Amino acid sequence: MSKEIEKFIIENKNKFDTDEPNPILWDKIGAKLEEAYAKDVKIKKLKPWYILLKVAAILLLFMGIGLLGVQYQKYNSQQISSINPKFAKQESQFASIIELKQSALKSVEKQNPNLYKSFEIEQQKLEKEYKDLKLEINASPNQDCIIKAMKHNLQLQIQLLNQQINVVDEVQKLKNETKDENHTL
Repeated sequence: MSKEIEKFIIENKNKFDTDEPNPILWDKIGAKLEEAYAKDVKIKKLKPWYILLKVAAILLLFMGIGLLGVQYQKYNSQQISSINPKFAKQESQFASIIELKQSALKSVEKQNPNLYKSFEIEQQKLEKEYKDLKLEINASPNQDCIIKAMKHNLQLQIQLLNQQINVVDEVQKLKNETKDENHTL
């Protein structure tokens, strides 16, 4: 029987497509659907204190993470100062020099992002090696050797930054020379 119905529908498809329901009927159906939807859906309004609590929780979370990071850094620096106080002072001097040179290179980021990115990759390699050495110092029976390696790594970081600054200066000098040549032509 279903095949007969299917066959009838296929044969008379054009007759079905020509008839459309009255537009008033569609309006009535739409109005009833809107009523039913309005009853089912309750609009949630977030209370201001609820939003404020969410923001406070997020701030508290970030502050906690930051505090843990600071405590971890203090703990690491205390460990090194207890192993070799002289190196701990040198480490802070090296860190300030490195920070100054990195900030000097920051100006290249906007002018030549590809060059800056390649510089940054090289710096990150040395920084990772330094962090690995810092973690290794506690487990090593020869801590003096690790401290020498850490000191050498910091010196390498400074040398690398000096070389990168020289490259930036050379690039800038070449740019200025080409500008001068273009102006004279």
